[in-house]
Amino acid sequence: ASCLVGSEMCIRDSYYIDSSNNISFDDAITLYEKERFLSSNSVDCLNFGSLIEPVWVSLDLYSEAHLTKVLNLKCPYLYYVDLYIKKNDKWTAYTPTGKKRPIKNKGRFVVRNYAWLLEFNPNEPLTILMRVQSNAPTLIPLSLESENSYLRSRVLAELLYGIYFGILLVMILYNAILYFTLKEISYLYYTLIVFCTLILFTSSNGFLGKYVFPNSWELSYFTGEIFMILIIIPTSLFAINFLELKWYSKFMYKILAGLCYLSVPVLIIMIFTESSNLASIAVGVLAISLMSSGIITWIKGNVYAKYYVMAWFFYLLGGFCVVGRNIGFLPVSYTHLTLPTKRIV
Repeated sequence: ASCLVGSEMCIRDSYYIDSSNNISFDDAITLYEKERFLSSNSVDCLNFGSLIEPVWVSLDLYSEAHLTKVLNLKCPYLYYVDLYIKKNDKWTAYTPTGKKRPIKNKGRFVVRNYAWLLEFNPNEPLTILMRVQSNAPTLIPLSLESENSYLRSRVLAELLYGIYFGILLVMILYNAILYFTLKEISYLYYTLIVFCTLILFTSSNGFLGKYVFPNSWELSYFTGEIFMILIIIPTSLFAINFLELKWYSKFMYKILAGLCYLSVPVLIIMIFTESSNLASIAVGVLAISLMSSGIITWIKGNVYAKYYVMAWFFYLLGGFCVVGRNIGFLPVSYTHLTLPTKRIV
């Protein structure tokens, strides 16, 4: 076991990937007792990348003193999360939760992420089985915290996100005023880009589900999925207009115009198949096309293209950080803190 909180609390975690997608809770207990679970050596979090099969995670916990801790799962976009706790040789099933379940299922804390209050008796083992399933990515960043520490970090996170969303709202208002004042279409496209970014972040980080659609996970989920594709349209049109692609590069103009048209069938396919991989591919192609357009027009003499490349470099870097996190190349803690900063810059 590896110590998590000084010497008073210890934790050992392991996992089992349900490749057949039909392992029940009783089956998981049997596999756990037969030590079929694999030990985790991760120092950041369990990261299974684009895995779509369910993952069972076991936690063997004990404390040398009477303690109350919060089990915190900082990943709001997991589709399904089922928690089972064994204490005094008795298993207790908690209310199933997840992004595709009502927010009221999130229990006492009703948070954007997932958190459960655990009570430990001295030297008494506590076993946890957790079933997690998502589409992509499947990240399981678990931590044990005191209730006070958890509540303080939660308030701080809400404050920082509030500042971030406030900056985005100011940018939306400022560029909208410029559009109506100057009648320059680029400002309208940029306003729509920032608006789509705001919706995407509020959806992916759980704010939309908690504050806007608390009684409908469907509206929260599909709003985020729809805007992930819709952002392609204003972003492409902004690049076409600002970089004057019709004049400097007809090839890149056709690519970005084609992405605008393709976004509609991609959106329809994604809604009916719930394929986030398709959305990731579309956004990845867009990111490469945007940067290529800026560099090409810069080389061909567009004096404003260099500012476009420098500004969008940070925005796109944020997107690449997400990809790095999803495939396990970058730690979750790094991208969690830096992604909003890059997009603001």
